[in-house]
Amino acid sequence: MLYGPAGAGKSSFINSVDSVLRGKITRRAAADALFGSFTTKYREYKIPKVPGTHYPFVFNDIMGLEREAARGVCLEDIKLAMKGHVNNGYKFNPISAISEDNQHYNRDPSLNDRVHVLVCVIPGSTAGLQNDDNPSQLLTEDFEKS
Repeated sequence: MLYGPAGAGKSSFINSVDSVLRGKITRRAAADALFGSFTTKYREYKIPKVPGTHYPFVFNDIMGLEREAARGVCLEDIKLAMKGHVNNGYKFNPISAISEDNQHYNRDPSLNDRVHVLVCVIPGSTAGLQNDDNPSQLLTEDFEKS
């Protein structure tokens, strides 16, 4: 799963890998972050290998982190997605996490539903400017506590 600030390039990274592996330019993961996070739904991307098969990994794209509380992905949604409780198509709500009665909530996730690698994507132009107020840093600290 890719996470990071809104506009960092999470969806663009997925498109780049998809394009390289398929040998043609693709744009399956919509990307445009002029006004905050463009991705609003939890999306799983399997990259086709040959007809009927896929590469043995899945990219999970999520809404970006933002400093303002009422914008960006809710940190609890990231944790629930990592545990496999969020299904493809869930529309993120920056104010509250997915509830168990939501149609996209997976009550009994299998090992394949869980996220096995969490990748932080940050914009290269701000790589030297990371600090303790950074939303990505706050998520890392939150995971270390739990």
